[in-house]
Amino acid sequence: MVSEQYYGKSEYWRPRTKPLKIEILELEKNKIKFAVEGQTHTLFDPLRMVLLEDEDVLFVAYKIEHPLKERVIFVLQTRKKEPLQVIREGIEKLRSKFSELKKHLIKAVDQKAKAPYFVPEKEWKEFVKENL
Repeated sequence: MVSEQYYGKSEYWRPRTKPLKIEILELEKNKIKFAVEGQTHTLFDPLRMVLLEDEDVLFVAYKIEHPLKERVIFVLQTRKKEPLQVIREGIEKLRSKFSELKKHLIKAVDQKAKAPYFVPEKEWKEFVKENL
């Protein structure tokens, strides 16, 4: 089934498994503009927010070309740093934040966090065992 290839098999959480296609549109000393197919706000809003924390970032933005297409145009302009390096640093910051979030989630589950009301307890335990 096509939807399973794209979303995965879980009934409650549907991760994106569609491969990303990246196209560099512009690359200058202090600016990069690229297009990405296969992602939207889920990836690029957190990246934009973490990049805005960097004092060297002069401008960062993205736009979704069309609501029915998963194609993003992302632009980053820096003062001095190389834009690709700033993106690498931003991705590492996000990894760290998500790693911290995962620790807290695991702790909550270990402390007997209950299944959501719409998930049977047995399925919740299986989901936790397989995914956390």
